[in-house]
Amino acid sequence: MPTSTSGGTVSPARRAAYNTLKGHKKRPFGVEYDADLKPHRPHGSGLTRERIQSHALVQGVLRHLSLIDYLIDRGGYFDRKRTPDNHIWILRLAVFEKVFQSSAPDYALGEQAVELARESGGGRSASFVNALVRRLFPELPADISKLEEDPDIRNLEPRVRWSIPDPILEFFQAAYGCEDFESVVRSYSVRQPGTWLRVNTLKTTPPKLQRELQSEGLDVKMNLKGLPALLWVGGSLKPWQTRAWQAGQMTIQDPGSMLAGIILDPQPGDSVLDLCAAPGGKTGHLWERMLGKGNLVALEVNSGRRDGILKENLGRLYGQGHPIRMPAIDSLDQFDPGMAFGRVLIDSPCLGLGLISRHPESRWDNRVRKMDMMCQQQTWILDQGSRHVGESGRLLWVTCSPTLDENEGVIHAWLGRNPGFRIVKNILVAEELMHSACDLDDGFLRTRPDRFPGDGFCMVLLERS
Repeated sequence: MPTSTSGGTVSPARRAAYNTLKGHKKRPFGVEYDADLKPHRPHGSGLTRERIQSHALVQGVLRHLSLIDYLIDRGGYFDRKRTPDNHIWILRLAVFEKVFQSSAPDYALGEQAVELARESGGGRSASFVNALVRRLFPELPADISKLEEDPDIRNLEPRVRWSIPDPILEFFQAAYGCEDFESVVRSYSVRQPGTWLRVNTLKTTPPKLQRELQSEGLDVKMNLKGLPALLWVGGSLKPWQTRAWQAGQMTIQDPGSMLAGIILDPQPGDSVLDLCAAPGGKTGHLWERMLGKGNLVALEVNSGRRDGILKENLGRLYGQGHPIRMPAIDSLDQFDPGMAFGRVLIDSPCLGLGLISRHPESRWDNRVRKMDMMCQQQTWILDQGSRHVGESGRLLWVTCSPTLDENEGVIHAWLGRNPGFRIVKNILVAEELMHSACDLDDGFLRTRPDRFPGDGFCMVLLERS
């Protein structure tokens, strides 16, 4: 395979991806992950073609990192311990593109790898990477289909095959069971997370919005029965560049996240409290299911998120004069303890392990070490939220981390100290699709990313008896 050892230009997207990857460090615990994908600005001015391509490269490498390392090391062509990290990241990037994208010929990918090495380390680095690429590329699977046919790949341990560290695998195995867990973890590495648009049903309907978006050059599909959702699949515009977006006819929300509004089932005229409300996806869905009538309080103690993305999203969707209240408080225990609601939603902070497909970098920051600390924080939040559940009222607990510790563990321990609440075990998820896409065990509902095009959530409905 011919590769260049002098001259050439590295593509801006590839250079940006490499610079991001080589600076990849363990992400500090406490960074919040949202299941609802958010554009930087409604007009998307920062999302250039190169930036989108670079993001896809970074996400892809991190989503398949352990498998890529196995492919690089399989031939034994170099000593990893004596090889600089920048060379490793260049090889990882090149291997990902060859095997998982197959959008450029080998010689072009090789030349780009060599030029990246030259930029980062000079001629000796370029020669080293050039020699490795020449030997490595002919031994790699030609594409994803060949990868699937490789018996060595099929027999790899799950932590390598699906690039998910053992501690996270153990949590998934406990939550989903030995029989199903590998199907679930496979989906986290194989399936690309989609961008779903929740239709603002106070302003339009899914079929009407689909036609309007298509007239603006946006390609969307309507294939989730029972949910006000459209899947963005392409087109000349991005959703936040459309007139429909500016008019507040839609927002971005994962379909698994939409289940919260269906399960809590607020009615017009109800009094509803949404704790940890930013970025506002679930808040808005509750308001739409209330038909814009009733008392809805969106509580967000992070002032930056409250006055920023929450206020911005709700204002765009429902007008700046909307009646949804957003109290300016700095802690949940500052909220009026005497205020009671018929419905309370706690979208709890969590480890975010159900989002590792959308945020593959979270696989590698060892956040599971903080499980005990997280469960203590969740228990405190549950204490605060439960104070506001009125007589015969209901509280929905939601996490985007479908572990036993953050759900059954927290809830059962809390119920042992709060006998005035019980689990509602006959929750209604009326849509036939939802039944096939979720596991429901003793009142705890888990979405199944292997059977449903959404992220991993766990939810349980409590009722004050």
